[in-house]
Amino acid sequence: RRGVVEQLAPRLRADLARAAGPRSAVWCDSVTSFLASVVAGNADLRVHATLTLFPYALIAVFSLCWGRAHRAFMLAQNLFACGAEALGADGKGLPDSARRLLEGPDGYCVLLVLLSLLHCDGVEEVEEATAKEWASVFFYGFLVCGGVAP
Repeated sequence: RRGVVEQLAPRLRADLARAAGPRSAVWCDSVTSFLASVVAGNADLRVHATLTLFPYALIAVFSLCWGRAHRAFMLAQNLFACGAEALGADGKGLPDSARRLLEGPDGYCVLLVLLSLLHCDGVEEVEEATAKEWASVFFYGFLVCGGVAP
């Protein structure tokens, strides 16, 4: 039996591949909000979603957030957070999901897509400020966990 995340991944890739024009705001907001909510409070689902979506379907999800970068960073924060529940028993080091993001070419591509979302034209000032706030929270977590050098 296949779960919703498994069914969503090929749909996202197919949607991105056909690129018949801009996606509806409802579709873009629904997918990212749904995934962010599903993984937010459940460590098992977080691991499962990361393994299922990383990297290509995750890049497809993030590409839906063009002009709404805060949604991508919200989802990224929920998937790759370095919070206490994600760390090892000693409370140190990077969780496996964050390590995949920071220590390999696939992760670098995901990070590049996230960073590119911060530089789209025509975004309202409030939206841009919200995106930068979520991005700073996301990257600060890696700094605290030792994933990036200060």
